[in-house]
Amino acid sequence: MLCVSNGPGACSKPDRLNRRYAHMAAIFGERGVKGIPMEGIKVIARFRDGRLLKGLSQSFNPTCPSFFLIPVPSAGKPQPVKVALADLKAVFIVHDFVGKPEYHEQKQFPLNHGDNTGLRLKVTFSDGEVLVGRSLNYDPNAAGFFLLPADPASNNQRVYVVAGAVKSVDKAA
Repeated sequence: MLCVSNGPGACSKPDRLNRRYAHMAAIFGERGVKGIPMEGIKVIARFRDGRLLKGLSQSFNPTCPSFFLIPVPSAGKPQPVKVALADLKAVFIVHDFVGKPEYHEQKQFPLNHGDNTGLRLKVTFSDGEVLVGRSLNYDPNAAGFFLLPADPASNNQRVYVVAGAVKSVDKAA
C-alpha cells in the first residue's frame, strides 16, 4: 500500500495512489520513509482560525483527511496531535521552524529562474495572505494542491494549499 500515513489511525488507501499525487511517491516513497529523516518532515500547520502548530510528521498525506504531528518544542515526551485537513488553511513543509523573521519573501518569480515546470500561480487566501509559486498538480475542483515557492530563498520547501481556505487562484507572470 502506498500511503504516507503510518501513525495511529492511519489512512487506508487502495494499492494504487491517486494519479494526481503520484509524484509524491517519488518524494515520500513507500510508507513515508524514502528521503525523510526518521524523525519526520518539518511541518507548520496553519489553521483557518489563525492558529499555528509546528512539529514533525511522518504521516502527512493529502489524500487522507488527517495526519499526526509531534509538536516541537515540547516538554517531556511529546504526544502526537491529530490534525484534520478540513480545519487547515495550508500545510507548510519547511527547512526550519524559526525561518528568517527579518526576510520578506518575494511574491514574484526571479528573472533568472530557469525552472519552468508546472503552472505559475498566485494564491490568495480568504484571510488575505498571498503565496506565489509553481504547482504540478493544480486542479480547481480538487480538495487542495501543492505549491513550490517562487522565491528560492523561502523557508518553505513546498506548501499544501487547502482549497477551502482559498479566495482566488490566478496565473502568475
